[in-house]
Amino acid sequence: MSNRLANTAAAGGVPEKTSGTLDIPGQPSSSGEKRAISYPGPFGCNSCSFTSTTWLSLELHFKSVHNIRDFVFLCSKCKKSWPSINSVASHYPRCKGSVKAAVVPTSLANTCTTCGSSFGTFSGLQLHRKRAHPDVFAASCSKKTKARWSNDEFTLLARLEAGLDPACKNINQVLAERLMEYNITRGVEMIKGQRRKDQYKALVRQLRSNSETQQCVGLAGSMDSNVPVNDTTSSVASEVSITYPEYGAVMSCDLIKEATGMAIVDINELQSNLRKAFLSGRKLPMKFHGARETAQKKMANPRVAKFKRFQRLFRSNRRKLASHIFDKASLEQFGGSIDEASDHLEKFLSRPRLESDSYSVISGDKSIGVAHPILAEEVELELKASRPTAVGPDGIALEDIKKLNTYDIASLFNLWLKAGDLPASVKASRTIFLPKSDGTTDISNCRPITIASAMYRLFSRIITRRLAARLELNVRQKAFRPEMNGVFENSAILYALIKDAKVRSREICVTTLDLAKAFDTVPHSRILRALRKNNVDPESVDLISKMLTGTTYAEIKGLQGKLIPIRNGVRQGDPLLPLLFSLFIDEIIGRLQACGPAYDFHGEKICILAFADDLTLVADSAAGMKILLKAACDFLEESGMSLNAEKCRTLCITRSPRSRKTFVNPAAKFIISDWKTGISSEIPSLCATDTFRFLGHTFDGEGKIHIDTEEIRSMLKSVKSAPLKPEQKVALIRSHLLPRLQFLFSTAEADSRKAWLIDSIIRGCVKEILHSVKAGMCTDIFYIPSRDGGMGFTSLGEFSLFSRQKALAKMAGSSDPLSKRVAEFFIERWNIARDPKVIEAARRVYQKKRYQRFFQTYQSGGWNEFSGNTIGNAWLTNGRARGRNFIMAVKFRSNTAATRAENLRGRPGTKECRFCKSATETLAHICQRCPANHGLVIQRHDAVVTFLGEVARKEGYQVMIEPKVSTPVGALKPDLLLIKADTAFIVDVGIAWEGGRPLKLVNKMKCDKYKTAIPAILETFHVGHAETYGVILGSRGCWLKSNDKALASIGLNITRKMKEHLSWLTFENTIRIYNSFMKK
Repeated sequence: MSNRLANTAAAGGVPEKTSGTLDIPGQPSSSGEKRAISYPGPFGCNSCSFTSTTWLSLELHFKSVHNIRDFVFLCSKCKKSWPSINSVASHYPRCKGSVKAAVVPTSLANTCTTCGSSFGTFSGLQLHRKRAHPDVFAASCSKKTKARWSNDEFTLLARLEAGLDPACKNINQVLAERLMEYNITRGVEMIKGQRRKDQYKALVRQLRSNSETQQCVGLAGSMDSNVPVNDTTSSVASEVSITYPEYGAVMSCDLIKEATGMAIVDINELQSNLRKAFLSGRKLPMKFHGARETAQKKMANPRVAKFKRFQRLFRSNRRKLASHIFDKASLEQFGGSIDEASDHLEKFLSRPRLESDSYSVISGDKSIGVAHPILAEEVELELKASRPTAVGPDGIALEDIKKLNTYDIASLFNLWLKAGDLPASVKASRTIFLPKSDGTTDISNCRPITIASAMYRLFSRIITRRLAARLELNVRQKAFRPEMNGVFENSAILYALIKDAKVRSREICVTTLDLAKAFDTVPHSRILRALRKNNVDPESVDLISKMLTGTTYAEIKGLQGKLIPIRNGVRQGDPLLPLLFSLFIDEIIGRLQACGPAYDFHGEKICILAFADDLTLVADSAAGMKILLKAACDFLEESGMSLNAEKCRTLCITRSPRSRKTFVNPAAKFIISDWKTGISSEIPSLCATDTFRFLGHTFDGEGKIHIDTEEIRSMLKSVKSAPLKPEQKVALIRSHLLPRLQFLFSTAEADSRKAWLIDSIIRGCVKEILHSVKAGMCTDIFYIPSRDGGMGFTSLGEFSLFSRQKALAKMAGSSDPLSKRVAEFFIERWNIARDPKVIEAARRVYQKKRYQRFFQTYQSGGWNEFSGNTIGNAWLTNGRARGRNFIMAVKFRSNTAATRAENLRGRPGTKECRFCKSATETLAHICQRCPANHGLVIQRHDAVVTFLGEVARKEGYQVMIEPKVSTPVGALKPDLLLIKADTAFIVDVGIAWEGGRPLKLVNKMKCDKYKTAIPAILETFHVGHAETYGVILGSRGCWLKSNDKALASIGLNITRKMKEHLSWLTFENTIRIYNSFMKK
């Protein structure tokens, strides 16, 4: 383990604060105005008469009154400016006062033409321009020089000539025209000069000798033959030679059982009968064709309606609610025309098919097959992983399928395999449109989601698992690989390439491609060709081709459009989609790798990064990038697809001709043409100050990952102002916002300092939600897991420290040589551990330090009882605690609820109880011992006794509440006496304050106390056996584990939900006692 990691873990992990600024969560950001502050004080506000001797109070004044957040600090001695109060405070004691500036002759002065700043040296001026005005600096460096032939252009010219007839006339002009197809302009004389070189002639001879095995760049590979795809297959299953498992003895569905015994089965008729059986007694929602009349609803209060809608979404679809709050995603359905939506679908899905290209496969045992009989074990595995989703047009839900046993389902699927096709109703689907913004009526601004039958999805998952286990994708494709973090690896590779180019002063060009309507327009023929290239057997290819077809219809607000046959594209939502699309992308990757241009990263060549349909091209020259773009565009044109030039981006880092230093060059232009329209479009080039999105991360023009804290503040402000209850807001931050932020820091160059800053911003927001800004909740409470009584938040600072190291250690063991090389690059750069066990041990040490630090504070009182008490801590996540009770419960757990002892902690004043005057007013005194609350304390106790008594009566016990029992030590009144058969159970309930006497000791005292009553119980109630038990709960919801054993011994069937209810009932009544005390 590295020294840095060890030191961080030993010190508790939180870096020292280097800035004295104060963040006020929830305050809107300022308009960019900077206020100059003179150091040292007294500090005065030049907008009003406010004056303070401390900077902290003046900063709070600026932010809360004038909404000014940006400051610059001036030394009163030398007038030099500093960015923070800490920096000027460190400078001031050493400052020797103002020094008269040396007069620089005008002839020697170097003045910045952009801002007017002057520098004594030209190097100083250039450094200033590069940092303060990067775009202007890049423009000055990119001076036009004589065109030089790069290695990529040299090789391309040789390949083009090798592909021409040696007797070709005007070969120089022909080659110039061929180069123009790649947007490379070279004159005839320049081409002649290259063709005279011996090295060039040798390369051409070599390429011509290998022409039988190599393809010319940009031209499609030859195919063996063209075989049309069979669109229709008989839906009748007949006898085949394959042996299918017999499940007749264990099958429960008579329809399927009868069908398996038949020689010929009509799978469409069978599916229709199954559908009727599933839906009998269940009414389906009506679907309307065309427009329908809707009754005018009475307008409700918009604020109340929004609150109710948010509450419904929180209960039923939190992910959708989180997307609306954090991403401003629309909650409304698309309100356009159903005919327009149908035409839009038909335009892409029903285009004429491209001819299907066959591909010679390897015969024998190496072929991949997925059409063999399905076993019940496979069905059971996929059913366990399935989650309830929207139903398809057939109306069959996942719950309906689970009514069948796995043998029935496996037998049904095997009937489909025998027929070589799926029933038409199973392949039918419906398509809904999710608007990307509120109020949109543009169908192109919507995301189409296809909802297929639940039967189809289950079958598709089985086929997908079989296919994925046998296929080997290109190592450059990082998506849909469960064994690796593809986003992390690709973002780490991209950052390493750009960093390497700058360090080694090399040129690099990066282009992100956006495929227009990728999933909707990919031809089936190209998918089937990719399957054949990967040696999938003909039976399996034919089965998958049938799965790709079917019908769909547009659905908008209950309106159903016309049926549309699917001839192109893949269903978004189909489990088979990711794998099939990755196979299609594999062909593009192979075509680009054969081109030649690539970036050399310490011996590893790379020309493309792929994650599903997100493609990023990489080359070491502009000419190489043009060659790659031409090859990609040619392949997409062959497939009937195209690029969206407006959404593509290019980052070109080049070397300055004189200084050999790198800079971002926006002057590099790359052009692609649309084969459909014939229009050429220029891909936008990035400047140094521009940003672009790459796999969810924001990269700037320098190749660094940028995280916008203002955007995160905006998200927190949105959730804070949402019409939700406090516990719901906290739950959204914990379960939806934090995972999003964790993703931002899942990079090889995660900024830990920014992560700690965002942690503090989130804590401030949560404190405002809980009205606990002044309560001073300990920071560690937020990051203790919920099972131990904490808030259960993830510390982004801690996450950024350890997740990067774990990911890099895993990446170092990748089968991809480039990934291993990049991982080594970062491991050496950061000097981090390579062994995941060492990293995990360091993380545990870090967490142990957090617990130790927390248990040294007064707020940890009673936490030895809460740790590991999952039942007593369930209210933090199960939604039982609501509104103000949740807020008070958090304050009770953190011992920060307002009392005289808490409010005057560390300060003089009267701390005795305001009513009894006999003890210090603490939470324990108020909720347990104060005479003013005696009646409510008794009611809290009786509520638990009554609940247990009711449960015992339902179990058939004779229940007596507080019977009087005479003993040698006096009369005793146990809370409950339960009698059943010849056994009596003495049960006494106790509610104690966590942090006082241990609850185990209280339980032992209860049991020992009532053992003296056993002889009297035996004699009075004529039973042969009696036992004593205690049921002990904490005032703040703790559930003693020995209660489980006691209730089980008695024979009471108390479920976990009942235990959670008793725990929260006790805690809620404790809060009620406190509230009553404060109102008196």
